[in-house]
Amino acid sequence: MRLTACLALVLGLTCGTAEPKTLDEVSGPAELPPKGYSANQYIDSEGCVFLRAGYAGQVTWVPRVDRNRNVICGRTPTFPKTAAAVTVTGIELIPFEKSGCNFAPEMVQRFTLSDGRSFVNCGEPVADPVAYLNGLGRADLKVTGTAPADPAAESTTAAPAPAAAPPAPAAVAPAPAAGQAAAEAPAPAEGGLYIQVGAFAVSGNAGRAVRILADAGIPASARPGQMKGRALEFVVAGPFASRAEATEALRVVRRSGFPDAFIR
Repeated sequence: MRLTACLALVLGLTCGTAEPKTLDEVSGPAELPPKGYSANQYIDSEGCVFLRAGYAGQVTWVPRVDRNRNVICGRTPTFPKTAAAVTVTGIELIPFEKSGCNFAPEMVQRFTLSDGRSFVNCGEPVADPVAYLNGLGRADLKVTGTAPADPAAESTTAAPAPAAAPPAPAAVAPAPAAGQAAAEAPAPAEGGLYIQVGAFAVSGNAGRAVRILADAGIPASARPGQMKGRALEFVVAGPFASRAEATEALRVVRRSGFPDAFIR
């Protein structure tokens, strides 16, 4: 009887074990840890373990594997799968220099939440902050309700429009003078939507970013340009034929270690 019971217990444990995941099945965490997370190990909401890697300010989360080269999963997540709902209590425009972004428009949006946290949008201004924040895919973030009035929209309404110019496919953010903008952010020659991944002072770092994205299935290239008079290598991904395709690619880019990337 005891042998039968033990055998049943062993079989039960075996049947309840999740199928191992290979490195081909796991390209990165289900969601990135919160900004400011400093530990060297992170367990995503699916229970898979990742180790901190990277250099030159770029962080990449590498799957931790066992002796069979399977990703270690089934652990307790670092952060709970569900988070208490919060609301957006404030929206303000702050200068790029104070945003903490690697690359961004001259003015960026900062959203303040009801629990005291704040998030900076390093990309083009968004009309729906609630959808934007929920779209970050963070396990510790669940935003509900309606956001207050956006000062970017108010300033756009109050100020007279400049002389008519050919419409840009994506850029609606405030920008520097036309000549300066062209010099600072080189425009891709091809049509379609692009993702601004980052700006790098070291050419080798830009090349490494391109390789990381290529491994994740995202086409990318490095282009020379300037920002505030400084020569840099700008890494862009694309082109993408539709907004939906670019948005899906943006999620992959951010999960690959480039959280400040944005669609341009």
